Amino acid sequence: MNLAPSPTNEDYTSSLAVDKNNNVYVAYVSNTAGGNKLNVKKFDGSTWSQVGNENFSPGRVKYSSIAIGANNKVYVAVSNFENADLLRNYVMGYDAATNTWSQVGTGYASQGQGLFNSLAVSNNGDLYLAFSDSVLQKLSVKKLNLEVVAPTSVEVTTLNNVAPSITVDKGTLQLNSVVNPSNASQDVVWSVEEGSTFATVSQTGLVTAITSNAVVKIKATSTLNFAVFDEIEVTITNQNSPVAASSVKVSTLNDVPKEIYSIGGTLQLVSNTLPVEADQYVNWSVTQGTNIASVDASGKVTSLGEGFAVIRATDTKSALYDEIRVDVFKNGCRQAVNSNFFGSGLTITDNIRKGADDFIVPEGTRFEVSKIRLNVIASETSPIGSFNIKFLETKKQRSARQGNSISFKCGSYNSKISSGIWCWISTLRN
Repeated sequence: MNLAPSPTNEDYTSSLAVDKNNNVYVAYVSNTAGGNKLNVKKFDGSTWSQVGNENFSPGRVKYSSIAIGANNKVYVAVSNFENADLLRNYVMGYDAATNTWSQVGTGYASQGQGLFNSLAVSNNGDLYLAFSDSVLQKLSVKKLNLEVVAPTSVEVTTLNNVAPSITVDKGTLQLNSVVNPSNASQDVVWSVEEGSTFATVSQTGLVTAITSNAVVKIKATSTLNFAVFDEIEVTITNQNSPVAASSVKVSTLNDVPKEIYSIGGTLQLVSNTLPVEADQYVNWSVTQGTNIASVDASGKVTSLGEGFAVIRATDTKSALYDEIRVDVFKNGCRQAVNSNFFGSGLTITDNIRKGADDFIVPEGTRFEVSKIRLNVIASETSPIGSFNIKFLETKKQRSARQGNSISFKCGSYNSKISSGIWCWISTLRN
């Protein structure tokens, strides 16, 4: 007879067991329509009946193995088939009084993927699980302690629910953990998951800052099941780091162009001091072009006039610094970044592929083109013979009349000291 629809793959195993009353139990995984979840049915000699709910496992499973324990209690081992903790195995037990299934033991049995589960019960009722562990790369056998309450979750908080931050030099922050359910062991292992060079944590949950300007991730893991844990991020600032700086690097926020396109416009600069454990404090200054731009203590540049300015960030503890040139245009425009605009600007070739860069100009803007800066990139296999620059007065001219244009011709050169591409104006049309 067909007991139930089930996958035919060999890893969706079914398993049989017989209790002391000669009742037959079968554990199997439902088909895709049933969610590939665990089911158990019982045969009393005449009819089959469902044991507990259908598809009772929390998620999809494989490699089922069933065994009958003391007082005819039914246990089933399976391997989880969800993305999180993929194929790690665990055991579920049946409560006949409530007709429900729940996880037993202390959580996952395997360290890695637990495959080919085989569950057995000794004469004195002890439960044993054999399986292949992908981390150990060996056959593993574990005895399940059914008297221990399995932890289901861990919650990490700060003492008195203060903000998770340390703002005092070499300051501390006390963390607390709660393991659920409340009758499970409350023992946890504390560790720094990210940022161990910026802070330490004791086994009582006390976080101590070492260096500054970082967000560290602290983890509390149940001692009974390392898959049950919680994490908290702690922000560390205002530290006097013992680590000396080796270099300073200045760039624009989000790596935008180093340009300001109007008088009174702004550009945010950022600095990074290496190593990252060193203090990140710098002093900002304008070393050239004080009439072109100013910079505040946060690295924000404000344009004052057309031209260029050189902005410096100097480490507060040493003479280390870095500089960046910022160009200011009275009436400028930016290169298009909208995906609706065509072209990359780096693949313009003579006969192989044609591309273009667009520049966005706010409607109503009037400006004069007095200078065009070009950076021509070419390879030996795809030489550039010529290219055009065309000015479109309106969007309609994309499909109609075009405005002024300049045509360039290019050639390559080689010398003892350098080689490259040079271009000249061949045609100017108004």
